[in-house]
Amino acid sequence: MFADLFESILVPENKIYQPPSNLKTPAESLRLAGIFLSSYRQSLPPIMDSSLHQGTFLNTFTGIARSADVDRNAVECGDEQWTYGDLDNVSTGIALDLHEKYGSKPVVAIVSENHPFVLATILATWKLAGIVAPLDHNVPKDIMEKMLSNIGPTVVVVPSSQGNVQKIIKDISLSCLPFDPKDSTITALMQKYIEQSPELSSEAFPLPTPNDIALYLHTSSASSVANVKCVPISHRSILAGSQSRLSWWTRTWPQQNFEHLRVLGWSPWSHIIGLSHDLGAAMLLTKGTYIFAMLPSAYGSKDSNKASRYLDVCGQLLETAMEKNPTAFAGVPWVLEGFMRTCKQEVDGQRRQRIQDAIQALKIFGSGGAATNDECIEWTNQLGIPLVLDIGMTELGGPLFHSTPNGAEGWHRKDCLLADASLRLVNEDGTDSTSEGELIIKSSFITKGYLQYDSSSFTVEGDGVVSFRTGDIYGYVARNDSRGGVARKITFR
Repeated sequence: MFADLFESILVPENKIYQPPSNLKTPAESLRLAGIFLSSYRQSLPPIMDSSLHQGTFLNTFTGIARSADVDRNAVECGDEQWTYGDLDNVSTGIALDLHEKYGSKPVVAIVSENHPFVLATILATWKLAGIVAPLDHNVPKDIMEKMLSNIGPTVVVVPSSQGNVQKIIKDISLSCLPFDPKDSTITALMQKYIEQSPELSSEAFPLPTPNDIALYLHTSSASSVANVKCVPISHRSILAGSQSRLSWWTRTWPQQNFEHLRVLGWSPWSHIIGLSHDLGAAMLLTKGTYIFAMLPSAYGSKDSNKASRYLDVCGQLLETAMEKNPTAFAGVPWVLEGFMRTCKQEVDGQRRQRIQDAIQALKIFGSGGAATNDECIEWTNQLGIPLVLDIGMTELGGPLFHSTPNGAEGWHRKDCLLADASLRLVNEDGTDSTSEGELIIKSSFITKGYLQYDSSSFTVEGDGVVSFRTGDIYGYVARNDSRGGVARKITFR
């Protein structure tokens, strides 16, 4: 009976929805140049249609930027915007700058808050077939040193205002590339690279393949230098996780249109959610728009006179939501709780309705990283908010399971979002369990191990596919419809 529960995983449907006149610039010449380049980009041939390079975020991006969607907004940050064509142009300019100093296939660590320059640098690094290593700029000094030592980057990109981080980089003898956030805004970068053609020579700048490493991401469990775990994630893996998210949304809400989502981007790009959900599933795969939910510090605050209750994190997110009309968001459960409290406690009836309208306009509201409390779930049910309970791991390159608050306990095997995966529960002695045990996941999308850390949790099987011991305890459950499932019973041992 239990042996049949996880005999195979069905491959999720992988569905990818297949200067500009609205740019505000200080010079009329820049506006005219933008219009000229927009027309030029539309005349470019599509990116080479080779299956060798199809499975990457970069290919998805350039496929949009060099098509009829060239003038579709890709990024909005305050009053500034980038179209896909603009971002293609700017990221190529940055790629050439990086190549001149560091050559091809650099490992580029980025220690910064989310910023337009950072997004362009991520794409630029991939255009050089390099590896991006975004790091949380808030971690303590000793953990930062350990993360950088793990990666051994070619260069570390850091805001010029972060002198403490630059000192850490210098102390461990790494190359540092400071950027001035105030001189690297959307408008400033457009002015700098306005004459740059977006295309690069395929001979001099070969594209990364799906199996190449795209990212070095650290898990969120690092509480000391002893458990700093860096996960190499391939282009194929990060794209597949995003595709699985989008496919699950379309299966769960088939009546909804998920083209051209407007994602309220808040999760840091050093975290899998910020990359897999925000940039991947919600932006690139729907030809959508990334909205900076909170202005980068270099942009200043345009609402400095507002009451203090509007200036906390949740207040700022809601302000942007009411102004920018997003249709997708993902965050940790305390953000959802903050939205609920703000809405319920707002004394101004008109403002309360605006808050409620902005939240109800979301087609996707992801909540993950911890348990979502019952009060929040009840509130989202009352408002009809499409809440997605997200379970995933950095080691998987994305999600493992999604569910809605009203779903049955546990998950059926077909609900696994890791394509080609097989799941087992094992006892402490390694034998298969028929009740509960450690979850082991086998998939070709899983990395072969951590970078510079004990990788005994990973086993490369005879067929080359990796099995990963998650360290999490799950248990088998039966459902009323006689289907098998797996439900989480305990957290980490």
